[in-house]
Amino acid sequence: MAEDIRRVLIVDQSKVVRSALARHLRDTFDVREEADGESAWQTLVLDSSIIAVVASAQLPKLNGLDLLARIRISKLRRICDIPFLLLVSGSESVEERLLAQETG
Repeated sequence: MAEDIRRVLIVDQSKVVRSALARHLRDTFDVREEADGESAWQTLVLDSSIIAVVASAQLPKLNGLDLLARIRISKLRRICDIPFLLLVSGSESVEERLLAQETG
């Protein structure tokens, strides 16, 4: 049944990164992929089977921190409470990392 689907959304502009993450998650989850933050937001709104998001901090159109902030202020309970894993690299500042942690 469709409601039994455990789907994870992976968001990264790099197809290589998305594929590598998906390869590790496909044994346990159905994986959906998006290349930018705005497309990820639209996917979250439309696909109620998504149970978690894994996103890069650096995304085109809507960066990972802004996507996270939009998710947390959403009026849809299934979206605002969704588990969110933000992938950061060494290029993010301490301030950016703290902001991500404070956002949730």
